Order: sequence, then structure tokens, then C-alpha cells
Amino acid sequence: MSMITMEELKSSMCKWPIGDPRKKKTFLFCGAGREEGGSYCEEHSAMSRRGFNAAPTTQEDTTKKAA
Repeated sequence: MSMITMEELKSSMCKWPIGDPRKKKTFLFCGAGREEGGSYCEEHSAMSRRGFNAAPTTQEDTTKKAA
């Protein structure tokens, strides 16, 4: 992940925010290439769908929960 400032952010880049927006010097964006039609890269798109703190789920995890 190549973190970038708001000034460096381009429309083709992932807009996932990193850090505290009240601290301009340390508030950055992911900057990786974004998915077509979205605002985030593949990794951050997946995170946005499953939630920040949710661990990635696998088929094995789903099977264990059902048992």
C-alpha cells in the first residue's frame, strides 16, 4: 500500500482514509489502483463490505459455525 496525501490523490486511486482527519500531516489515503466503478482498491472494497473489525471468513469458518 502506498499511502498518499489528499493533494496527491487522483481519481484512479483508492480513497480509503488512513489516520485521523483532524491531523492533516498524518491523514493519508491508500492510493492503490481502485476497482472499476468503485472508490476503493480490491482489499478496501472487501473491508467495506464485511466491516472494519471483521475477520475474513472462509468456507471452513462458515462450516464450523453451522455445526
